[in-house]
Amino acid sequence: MARRSSILLNVLDSQVRIELDTAERFFRLSELRFQHERDKLERQCKKHPKSYWNKYMGHGVTLGDLLDDEFVEVREMQRLNRYFGVILVYSTFERILQRIYKEAKRLGDIKNKRASARPYLDFKGYVKVFKKDLGIDLTARSAEYAALNKLRVIRNVIAHDAGWTRENLKQYGFEKHQQIELNEKYFFEVMELARTEGAFIIDSYRNFLLGTESS
Repeated sequence: MARRSSILLNVLDSQVRIELDTAERFFRLSELRFQHERDKLERQCKKHPKSYWNKYMGHGVTLGDLLDDEFVEVREMQRLNRYFGVILVYSTFERILQRIYKEAKRLGDIKNKRASARPYLDFKGYVKVFKKDLGIDLTARSAEYAALNKLRVIRNVIAHDAGWTRENLKQYGFEKHQQIELNEKYFFEVMELARTEGAFIIDSYRNFLLGTESS
């Protein structure tokens, strides 16, 4: 394997691990903070009788309304934190595809002229080119590929439509015109998905380069 390609793959592998570890630490700390705020508001709610929260504050607002607003604010920030986490994970995974695609173009391994003329591809474009020209078949890992597709769809809904679906996405568990709700568990699922599939792609491309040298 050429020294430049070997260094690139080693650096890419390290960068991915660092970025995902950093994203995980940030997410954990943020989730703990938001849960702490929610627990504090719940304790505050239980501390006083219903009559206390019905106290009128003027302008058609009660103390209970103000407390509800605080709950909504914390829940919304927690939703945004989970959205942000998913975007970070997908961006890291997408960067793996882009870097390997760029290196394969430099080495002349992308045979499709239309594809090689572009600075980057979309997810399905990478999948197609990697399978045909580099022997990296993501679709063969059917469960992981389905999970990656779901991650891609969710990321696009978040990035382009603030988390609101424009169409029916029942295959991913979402209805049309629905705001996507993500739980904490999903972040860790896609984090592990990015780690395993990223490592698979990097290792597969390393083996591809070794194979071209020996042939």
